[in-house]
Formats: sequence, C-alpha cells, structure tokens
Amino acid sequence: YQEKCREEIREIMEDRKNVQFFDVAEMTYLTMCMKESMRLYAPVPFIGRKIKNKINVHRPNGASDVTLDADVTVIPHLFTLHRNPEIWDEPEVFDPERFNVKNSAKMHPYAFVPFSAGPRVCMGQNFAMIEMKLIVSKLLLNFEFWVDGETPEP
Repeated sequence: YQEKCREEIREIMEDRKNVQFFDVAEMTYLTMCMKESMRLYAPVPFIGRKIKNKINVHRPNGASDVTLDADVTVIPHLFTLHRNPEIWDEPEVFDPERFNVKNSAKMHPYAFVPFSAGPRVCMGQNFAMIEMKLIVSKLLLNFEFWVDGETPEP
C-alpha cells in the first residue's frame, strides 16, 4: 500500500520537489488508505449525542430490540462501529478499496464517521484531511516505513 501511494504521489508531482495544495485532490489512493486507517484506528474513540425523540434500536444476533427514550445520551464507540461485521466485510482486514468511488456510493452515511457526523460533524474535517495528505505524502516521498518484528500487533 505504501509503495502504491508513493507511486501515485510521484506521478502527480511529476518533476516538482514539493507537494502543493492543488495536488491533494488527485491523491485518490492515498485518501482511500488514510480513510481505511481511520476506520481501523479512529482519531476519536467515541462521540456523545442526546436523543431528541424516542427511538427503537435493532440489536443483532436475535437479541431483543431496545427502546431509548428522549433526552437519553448515547455514546457510540467508533472502534466498534468501524469494525462491525454487519457493515464491513472482513472488518479486521486493511482494504483501502472499501473507499473507492463505487463502494463509497453504496456506503451508509453513518457507517464511517471518523470526524463524527450530522449537525455536530467536525467543521475542520476537510482541513484535517488536506493537512494529513500533505504531511503523509511528503513523508512517503522521503522515507519508507515498516513495523519491526518486535512491535506487537494491535
């Protein structure tokens, strides 16, 4: 994945030495890899929301549904949401293609929420993605990264 991202960046930059702001829109594979990384390791572990109206929540695996009253605070755990096997095929596998144009179009809008969602979504999410792409692309052009044999798997 790292090498494929590096190749994409080199192709976009041609002979230039520095990554520029307008380059980030073309970094499609890097974006997919970054989104998949945030799916597996969300930058925010959980978000809190107060329910406005009474709702019924479907529970998987034959468990009884639950009714939540208005004014109850729920705290979705994003690590669990982003690894839910009812939403993601092979949720523990790193697969950037989950975020290609075709797959993204089929994705539920609340299946992937690394910056929260709805009216309280992080207003800096676009800036954060641009900043990450600029930094990661520069790092990939200058360094190779690997996990040594002694680092435990998460």
